[in-house]
Amino acid sequence: MSAGATSSQIGRTVLLLSASGFAASVNLRSMDIMLPSLSADFGVTVGQASVVITAYALGYGACQLAVGLIGDRFGKYRLIMILCLLSAVASAAAGLAASIGQLAVARLLAGVAASGIVPLAMAWIGDHVPMAERQPVMARYMSGTISGGLLGQVIGGILAEHFGWRMTTVVFAAGFLVVAAALAWGTRFTSRSPAAPSERTSMMTHLGALRHNRYGLTVLGGVVIEGIAFFGPLAFTGASLHHRFGIDLGTVGLVIACFPLGGLVYSFWLSRLLKRYGQASMIAAGGGFAAVGLCTLGASPYLWSMPIAVAVMGFGFYLIHNPLQVHATQIIPAARGTGVAMFATSLFVAQSAGVALVAPIVDRWGLPPVYFLSAAILAVSAAWLAKGLGHRSAPPAPAPAPADL
Repeated sequence: MSAGATSSQIGRTVLLLSASGFAASVNLRSMDIMLPSLSADFGVTVGQASVVITAYALGYGACQLAVGLIGDRFGKYRLIMILCLLSAVASAAAGLAASIGQLAVARLLAGVAASGIVPLAMAWIGDHVPMAERQPVMARYMSGTISGGLLGQVIGGILAEHFGWRMTTVVFAAGFLVVAAALAWGTRFTSRSPAAPSERTSMMTHLGALRHNRYGLTVLGGVVIEGIAFFGPLAFTGASLHHRFGIDLGTVGLVIACFPLGGLVYSFWLSRLLKRYGQASMIAAGGGFAAVGLCTLGASPYLWSMPIAVAVMGFGFYLIHNPLQVHATQIIPAARGTGVAMFATSLFVAQSAGVALVAPIVDRWGLPPVYFLSAAILAVSAAWLAKGLGHRSAPPAPAPAPADL
């Protein structure tokens, strides 16, 4: 697809990319809900079992930059298709693990395989959609990733409850194969043009310049805070609900699924919210919603309030995260895959660190102290991001013509 691609071609491709994001998101959060099962199956504590979450996030984040560089040079769309195939293999291999260590290694490889699916799709959108129109298109793409998170928690919880956690790896592997086939079909109406030589030779210059790019560093700093403050406590919320209220894993999955449900509400309301309040106010409000949700999770003794709190937390997350995603496509406009990959790397390495930091606290003191601390951090950081990014509706530098597909 060239710079003159029609809106229908772009829309069709975004739909296929959204399907790949759906599959990646299903697999990404699938193990959160299964920590109690893994704990019982392998004879370890919930905190020790969380190594499978840390391993996946670490593998996912550690390879983002390399995948972004490859995508910028050889083509983002086709690389996404290859990554879906590799994800299918790695997900199936996880089901054969005989110990928590083996499962952690399998999840590490699964994270590596899936590492570029979402950021390369975001970069593709950045290449083909003008900045002024990008946030709604990005939100439509996010509908696939959000739905994947929503159904992944539900499917994972139900399968773990009735068939065991290993069955989930088979189902998710099959899903990746289906998506890869759809993307292969989609190559019939896409075309590829090689990256411009000037872009190839200036790649390291772009990366070096980012050190002095206050705009880019603000975007990356914001996503690091998100990764720790949101996903550190969220990784343990399912296990906490299971033990606090004695509910089965299928029900736990339904409660946790309210997090991406909050994101779907955000996607539905986005155009009206942008028109009425603007980006800065939305980001600041996101910190408030996140704080309310987290404090409710930590303080409320009522089961009925848990899905509401998780949904409010999710709504707050996407109020902050979607603008950050849009700005991420502009931190290195001439090497967009690399810039977005750095954004994703920051998120998932921070997520890995967040889970590792929270695990010993959970084992010793429980989850409520983490909820309250995260609430305070997010409220303050959202105000900072609103001030630093909310007024930037234009890119800091002109975006180049699309380099692939």
